[in-house]
Amino acid sequence: MYAYRDITLRSYDHVRNGHDLFEDEQQKELKEIKDIIFQVLEEAANVFGNRNTSSDDQLQHLNYQMEAVANQLDHIQIARIRYHASRTSQSVLYYALIGDSKVICRQIMRLIKIYKESFPSVSEEESEVEAAIN
Repeated sequence: MYAYRDITLRSYDHVRNGHDLFEDEQQKELKEIKDIIFQVLEEAANVFGNRNTSSDDQLQHLNYQMEAVANQLDHIQIARIRYHASRTSQSVLYYALIGDSKVICRQIMRLIKIYKESFPSVSEEESEVEAAIN
């Protein structure tokens, strides 16, 4: 997962080089992105831990939400750049964090898709067990 590594290295370099931290508003915006990633990870854990393959709709919704929030934040950051309210180093890191977060979500979605394709019998077995119980 190179996106996770990129987030870590870029953030470390940013702080090590003495660049300014994000403004409060930017921190809130990035927290919103982080919250979506955590929700995606929870859904993925549900799929793998409980072999629950029925959370496709929720995962698709979260992926769509990530894209929508990222696009919205893109416009907000563009306005900051135009009005010189954000330094170049902050903007570079900000965009990298959002871009890498989108990559993480897509990679998790792809991993779940591969899992479901590799183990289709898991869903079928669960359906058969549920039908037998009911």
